Order: sequence, then structure tokens, then C-alpha cells
Amino acid sequence: MSKNKPPRKRAKRPIGIVCWGPIETLSNGYFIRVYSLTEAISKHLRRPVIVVEYDEQNLQKPYSKEILKDVYAILVHVPGNEKYLHITLARYPRFVLYQIINTIRLVKLFTNLDAVIIGGELFVVSSLLLKLLTKDTAIIADPHMLLSEREHRRGRKLISYILKILEKIYFRMSDYIIAISNDMKYKITSIFNINSKKIIVIPHMLPSHLSEISEKKTCNERIQERTNDVKLAFVGTFEANQNLEAAIFLILTLSIILSIIKKNIKLLLIGKISDTKRKLLKDIATRLGVSKNVEITGYVDHLDNILCNADILLAPMFTMSGVSTKMLYYLRFKNKIILASREAIEGLGYLIRKHGNVVVAEDPTDFVIKLARVIKNVKDKN
Repeated sequence: MSKNKPPRKRAKRPIGIVCWGPIETLSNGYFIRVYSLTEAISKHLRRPVIVVEYDEQNLQKPYSKEILKDVYAILVHVPGNEKYLHITLARYPRFVLYQIINTIRLVKLFTNLDAVIIGGELFVVSSLLLKLLTKDTAIIADPHMLLSEREHRRGRKLISYILKILEKIYFRMSDYIIAISNDMKYKITSIFNINSKKIIVIPHMLPSHLSEISEKKTCNERIQERTNDVKLAFVGTFEANQNLEAAIFLILTLSIILSIIKKNIKLLLIGKISDTKRKLLKDIATRLGVSKNVEITGYVDHLDNILCNADILLAPMFTMSGVSTKMLYYLRFKNKIILASREAIEGLGYLIRKHGNVVVAEDPTDFVIKLARVIKNVKDKN
């Protein structure tokens, strides 16, 4: 064969998305991100998408194919182990081995794709392997969030430093990078000295199963509780550190506000919680003298029922970035006041503007001040 012979023209092949976590529910963060990417790729690039989900059980549920078929995604079931999702430095060596084994198993699939989107800088080993083992497949980084920045906010400087090194390798070896907002794009270019031309911004989208439901349908058709309380609601799985931190912050905030505003205020903490974490939050509320004002509901089957009776929906997420699924869920309720931190609305700018009733706090102090103001306004209207 002549060396100067031009390469054979190929039809546009699929783009692959590696979803390293389980899609447990339709409002799960991984599902939201996969939905956003498949929507963007199928509409703007007119490409089919193959989603590789590392989970043994949840892919059997009927909703996966039903929802993603509208965005031309083909789901490929690859057994994995979700214990690696919540990674620590001590467990990272085993996590690396897990990446190597599963990436090698998938090389044949990946070589048949034009591009592979890999979510999360912890998967730098998989990115490196694919770069070495595939010739024509572009590696696209989808970081979701900057983990080094999150850990720095938490005061974990050593972990933040190590993650920053991983992020630098992850971004520099990738052919393209997907950011969730212009702010993230700016951070990647300035912190890691990455050429802005290889960064594409794809914000989070609200899937049709959520966006089609408005407060008019979910709340006004139900008999709502009528009380004199101003009800504040926070939703989250309290096994996640950022949600537990937010719950503690809200209890402290409530104690401050109650010392200033003599009103009936009820804080609802909604979501899965262990007995240990429940006791911790109750003890804090008791010590601060607000135990009667805090209700820990635990997991609830139907969030609509409880959120319909809340006056203000809260998202004080100061140590996170990435997909804020609680915000996406809150935004369904068109007539509710939402108070959120700047970090909680990242990648959701157009949805925030469309809602029109979201109050944004720049820092914890600003959050306390704005919450007190919103509570006073709500109470005055009542």
C-alpha cells in the first residue's frame, strides 16, 4: 500500500460517554450530566451516543433506555463496583487497578468511536491508557467540578494539592475539555494554563421528566397545610459531606435568625440519613436551643408533597461545584423562593433567569443576611 494513499473516508461514528457512577434515580447527578451531554451532542453534532455505565443493577430498570432513547443514546452495560465512587487517598491504589482492568476491557469498544468523554479527574489513569491504546479516538475531559478547589474550601490543603496535580495531567492529556460554565472555563485556563480554544461550555439541562412538571400541577391541585410557620426546606443525602455541612450551617443560621426575628420558623431537613448523623444534627440543634424548630424527616418517597408546603427552598452549598441536582429539582417549583449559594447555581444560569425567583448569596454571611430578609418578607405577606 502506498504511503501517500489518503485515509479511507468513514461515516460519522458514535461518541462514547463513560458514566462511572450508578444512575440511581432520574434526578441523579450522573443522569443529569449524561442527559445534558447527549442532548448537546445529538442536537449540535448530530451524532449517536453510546453511554457506558459502570453499575451492575440499575441499568436493568426500564427508565434508562426510555429516557435516553430520545437523545439517541445506546446504553452499554459494563459490571462495576460503586464502592469506588467515594474515593479516598488510602483507597486510590485499588481504584487505579480498577481503572486499568476496566479500561483494557473496553479498548475494543473505544477504538470504534470517534471520541470518548471521561467524567472526573480521578480517572486520569483511564484517560492516559486510552491515549496510549487508541490512535484515532479523541479523549474529551468532562470534569463536572474542580475537586482541588472543593477540597481547598474545606481546608484540606494536602489533598487539594494532590488533586490539582491530577487535574493538570487530566486536562493537558485531553484533546478537548467540557466545562459546565464560563466561570469554570476561566478557572481551567487561568489555573492550569490550558488553551481556551480546546474548552467547550455545555451547561446542565433540565431533563424533560423534570421540566414538564410545574408547581401548578404539583402543588395547586393538592390540599396544602395552612400554618403560621415559615417553612424552610433543604433536600440532600446526609451521608454526603457537603450536605451534612450544609445542614449544620442551616441549624446555626436558624439559631441566629431566631434571636433576631421572633417568628415561627421551621427548618425541614429532608433526605436519607443514618442514625449517627441524625443524632449529631439533633444534638447540635438542642445545644443551640432550636430543637423544636428543626425537623429531620429522613428519606421521603414523594418530595413534591413536602416541598409544596415549604415557603423557601435552600441550597447553601459553599464547598461544592458541579451538578447540583437539588437545585434542578427546586427549579421545578415556579412560584417558590429559592435561596442558594453562588456555587450551587454553577452551570444553571439560564434556568435561574427563567425561574426568576432565585436569591443568590455570595458567601455564608451573605446567606444569613438574605435568609433573614426573605423570611421577614414571607412572614409579612402571610
